[in-house]
Amino acid sequence: MRPFSLLSAALALAPVAAVAAPGGSEIEVTAGAHGCRRAVARVVLPYSPTAAQVRGGEAWPVQVRKVAGGYEATWLVDGLREDEKRVYLLARTGKAPQAAGMKAAKVAGGIEVRAGDRLLMKYDTSTGPNKPYLYPLLAPDGTLMCRQYPLAKVAGESADHPHHRGLWWTHGAVNGGDYWSETSTKAHTVDLAAAQKVESGPVFARLTTATDWIGPDGVRVGKDAREVTVYAPGDVLDFVITFTAGPAKVTFGDTKEGSLGVRLPDEMIVDRGKGHIVTSTGIMDGKAWGMRAPWVDCYGPVAGKTMGMAMADHPANPRFPTWWHVRTYGLFAANPFGIHDFEKKPAGTGDMVVEAGESVTFRYRVYLHAGEPEAAGVAQVCGSFIDPPRAVVRTR
Repeated sequence: MRPFSLLSAALALAPVAAVAAPGGSEIEVTAGAHGCRRAVARVVLPYSPTAAQVRGGEAWPVQVRKVAGGYEATWLVDGLREDEKRVYLLARTGKAPQAAGMKAAKVAGGIEVRAGDRLLMKYDTSTGPNKPYLYPLLAPDGTLMCRQYPLAKVAGESADHPHHRGLWWTHGAVNGGDYWSETSTKAHTVDLAAAQKVESGPVFARLTTATDWIGPDGVRVGKDAREVTVYAPGDVLDFVITFTAGPAKVTFGDTKEGSLGVRLPDEMIVDRGKGHIVTSTGIMDGKAWGMRAPWVDCYGPVAGKTMGMAMADHPANPRFPTWWHVRTYGLFAANPFGIHDFEKKPAGTGDMVVEAGESVTFRYRVYLHAGEPEAAGVAQVCGSFIDPPRAVVRTR
């Protein structure tokens, strides 16, 4: 298997610009080291294409939006092996295939994302004491993929760690303040700072928000911009979080209490005897805690069937591959800061300083899947995020 390059992965974050071509453009897509499964292809064209089509084959839904320099076209690529190529035609005319569509809409207290009329998740900005979060979080078949407590009290369900709400991103030591816990005497808040933006279409739904990190004196420590993109049919969520320090430097402290986290359903956890944790390096269950790996998958029985959730780190992130704060009782989190806890190194080893006015960006993928990791193609879906396909535009 060809190893991925940090440079090629970073470059793949930006769309490829195209020149005009009569009738459209041909895009040659080459799979990365893991092939393509739920992979995102993206180019910028000088015209707005109506459909993507494999040359000589079936049509593909394509989502287009106006950007600086042209029109950004996005579509999904599946079924390519390592380094395999496929040519797409992005046509000027023609009809795209019908799709139920991915919809993001502002609602009371947040933003809902739906596939057609079916609810997938809500980004809740109003009920968390100190942070926004995703709840409910549903797989495409409607299976709830996170614990209900403390949003609902269910007989037999665990009721510990009330700050484990759905799926969230925050940290437990930011300039000495705790943005992770809800009950700590050092607990601080992350508040919605700007009107949310939403985008809908046949390929993905996207929500964009801005949040303020407020210190104990009510002064803003920093701010972040969050972008969550949910790809059809709702099984893949890509996160981009850019944190910008305020007028003074910000230190993300060395603690295990962070950062992109979810509380899994009780049914699928290791401690209930039927769930499993596996890292991309093959470490299982309780031994996975504190390990570094490009991705981790948690899977087990939920509502009478095998379901799983994988998280992938990105090579453009600081300290890739990240450490995993993944517990057998159901907490599942990516944490690039907690080196002291994870590796028993001196306190402060994992501190990360963001200088005044400077920014740092984190990118993650979450994959909600049916079946065990191999059958669900977890390595391929996460690999398509870590080493995405390369798109080269050819004139016709």
